[in-house]
Amino acid sequence: MKTKNSPTLVIGIDVHKKRHYARVKILGTREVISPVLKIYNSKKGLDFLLEKVKYLMKEHEAKDTIFALEPTGVYWKPLGYALYDKGHNVHLVNPVQVHYKRKEEDPAANKNDKIDPGLICDLVCDGKSNPARFMLGIFRVLRKTVRNRRDLVLELSSKKIKLKTIVYELCPELVDAFTDITGRLSMAILRFFPSLDLLESTSLEKLSSVFRIYGTNNTKITPKKLLSQIQLSLGIKNDNQAHVKQIQMILEQIELLKRQISILEKDINNYLKELGQTLTTIKGIGPILASEVIAEVGDVNTFSNGRQLVKLAGLDTVENSSGQTRKKRYISKKGISSLRTTSILSAFSLIRSCPPFTDYFLYETKVLGKKPMQAVIAVADKFLRICFYMLKNKTSFDPKKVGTGNLKTKAKALNQPLKVSLDSKKMVNLDINLFEVFRKSPKVILFDEEDPTWVKIRIDSKVETFDLEEPRGRILALLNAL
Repeated sequence: MKTKNSPTLVIGIDVHKKRHYARVKILGTREVISPVLKIYNSKKGLDFLLEKVKYLMKEHEAKDTIFALEPTGVYWKPLGYALYDKGHNVHLVNPVQVHYKRKEEDPAANKNDKIDPGLICDLVCDGKSNPARFMLGIFRVLRKTVRNRRDLVLELSSKKIKLKTIVYELCPELVDAFTDITGRLSMAILRFFPSLDLLESTSLEKLSSVFRIYGTNNTKITPKKLLSQIQLSLGIKNDNQAHVKQIQMILEQIELLKRQISILEKDINNYLKELGQTLTTIKGIGPILASEVIAEVGDVNTFSNGRQLVKLAGLDTVENSSGQTRKKRYISKKGISSLRTTSILSAFSLIRSCPPFTDYFLYETKVLGKKPMQAVIAVADKFLRICFYMLKNKTSFDPKKVGTGNLKTKAKALNQPLKVSLDSKKMVNLDINLFEVFRKSPKVILFDEEDPTWVKIRIDSKVETFDLEEPRGRILALLNAL
């Protein structure tokens, strides 16, 4: 019979490929109530574990259970999903913490399968475990599709490098003639003329026909110029049969990879439409970047605030100081590396394309004096928090709601008294005590009456004019804040 003091059982499981090891303790008292259990990675093994746990719950009148796993590669996933599907609480512990816990218990750090399950239970009792996040439904399908595409893109990149290496050995001029060796025209030339002797023996008319069929108006080099460069080439001409065959095989592999990537990108677009996401309403964020974020975040309702997404990406800052030694803060890099990479790539795109993020980047660099890469990390942090808000509320991007920096900090950076006029008739004096910066000569910010898209800034007798429609940094950010 369950009572108010019914305990919770913690089942620590050390995961392996074919056989797992488990131990059961009582949460709080840490009393060991079972020997080490050997569980085979099969349905029979899972049934045996659940029957044993059910018996222990009845014996100790336990009210709940927590299954804690040490995630080892992919081996924990079949067991973890099976436990989750049966309605059990599944927690994960960090393998690094298990390692240090083992050292704490035994300085010699002896490792065996009988010790680790108990250490995993102790970490749960210490509150150093987290509920496992299981990707379900369309989020699971999207994540796998996105990761498949990512792997294919990396494989395509390696094939491009391999192709360049081989072609450069046979004909260096052909590599330098095209910015992308896997472009439509360059691949056609390699398909029809894969060696230097074939290129030298071809006529200008034949080469021109290939340019007409496969080239574009943006092709920088002409057939005549390409032939003239090939005539002066030092590429190897003889005994290239194996090289030619390898080029043909790599071309086939590249074409296959491009087709597969195209298929996956169509699937990704369909999944994004099904989810009804709004991240692509941000200027500079396309379907691929949006899908990379959603695939790693999953269901945003499992998070309570945007800072948790920042921590998931490993962009949260940590400090390593001791005594009088004060070291600079740096990002933890403890989260999902692919989400961190995607957010930083998104930050670069947003700085180029989206004015509010451009203004925030300029605020971080010009006003706060941060290094460019530090400012990029700050933009990535802001981007993830905005993603949380948009995905949670299913709203489109609103540039007016994006903060471009703290007004008080900007005023301190200007280090001059301010008088602001929203038109030529009404003058507003800012509170000196509020900003603590009004000490020197007056600065007046005026809108141009003839053209409201321009701002005139008068510092004493000097007048400077700024266009509001261009990236305008701290000045426009100050005006927006007012």
